[in-house]
Amino acid sequence: MPLPRNEINSIKGSLRSALSAKQPHGIARAVDLPPLPKVAVPPTDGSQQNHVEELKVDGADYSNVLNPLLDAHLAIQMNDMARTYESQSSLHSAVNHALGSSKGNWLIPALHVVSRNTH
Repeated sequence: MPLPRNEINSIKGSLRSALSAKQPHGIARAVDLPPLPKVAVPPTDGSQQNHVEELKVDGADYSNVLNPLLDAHLAIQMNDMARTYESQSSLHSAVNHALGSSKGNWLIPALHVVSRNTH
C-alpha cells in the first residue's frame, strides 16, 4: 500500500524543485521526516511494498533518494518504527551516494538532516 498520490506528488515536487535549483537547505527540508509517534507497533509482516517512483533532475537519477523517502513517510504514518528505520537507513545511503557522485558539497545539509533522522 503506497502513500496516497497527492502526498507522493507533494514530496516528489518539493524534492524536485530543491534539486533543480540546487538549494541545499531546500533539499534538507525536503528529506526531513516528521517525528515518530511515541508508541511502537509490532513489526510488519513484510507485505508493505516499496515505492517505485522515478525522479530525474538535470540528467541525474534521484529515484534512489525519493523512494526510501516515500517509504519512510508511509512507515511513520503506519507507526512502524522498524520499517521507518530501514527506510531512513536506505535514504541515508542514497543521499550519501548522491553526495559522492555530485560536484561540490551542496548536498551536505541534506546528509546532515538524514543522519539526524536516522540516529
